[in-house]
Amino acid sequence: MYSPKKVKELKEKLRKRMKEYLQDKNFQKKRLQKLRNKQKYDWKYRRKMINRIVKARNNPELREIRIKNMTKTKNSKEFKEKMKPLWESEEWIERARKKISKLNKNPEFQKKRLKGLAKVNSDSEFHRRRLEQVRKKPTKPEKKLLEIFETSDLPIKYVGNNQKLIGKKNFCPDFINNKQNKLIEFNGYYTHTEGEELKRKEYFKQEGYDTLFLHYEDLEDKKQLINKVEEFLRGEEFCEN
Repeated sequence: MYSPKKVKELKEKLRKRMKEYLQDKNFQKKRLQKLRNKQKYDWKYRRKMINRIVKARNNPELREIRIKNMTKTKNSKEFKEKMKPLWESEEWIERARKKISKLNKNPEFQKKRLKGLAKVNSDSEFHRRRLEQVRKKPTKPEKKLLEIFETSDLPIKYVGNNQKLIGKKNFCPDFINNKQNKLIEFNGYYTHTEGEELKRKEYFKQEGYDTLFLHYEDLEDKKQLINKVEEFLRGEEFCEN
């Protein structure tokens, strides 16, 4: 039997060795390869890991902690600064467009999405609470539109911060002209589809509002955008060349 002093010494030596091993890149690579092989071929180990993950997901306390940690990392300034160049890169935007276009073309995905939206929109209280938690500041393209409207003296006001909720479903438009009962909505590449735009247009029409939908492409040509909005306010239909 070892004395308590010797046991402490041995433990300290083991800790030092472990630190050296962990710092060694070759040791780390070998360790990862062993774990990967174990995950691939050792079915008993895989079952144990799957059971642990399922238990953790079903546990409400662990689930709440996991969600809090995820929201902290996503909303942190460091995470946003790291991801900013990737989000602004053209390659990432094109990949996202392709993925979303594939999903939008899939009829099964659209049916599931529309069913979920119908359930959410049917509950007016839930929709109102959700809108209160949604962004209260305009996005970058909305800010650009505001600047264009202000410089061209167009009578349009920003109400995307839930200032104006229309109808029983509490739909919130982006911009409004109260005198003429006309709405302008800015839709990005990923958030809204053509089907959703038509539904929103019909809903606002029933409530007594005309709507104009703008996209990123409209921001490229400032003069064309101003003409489009002016013709909409006059009650004329805009025809693209």
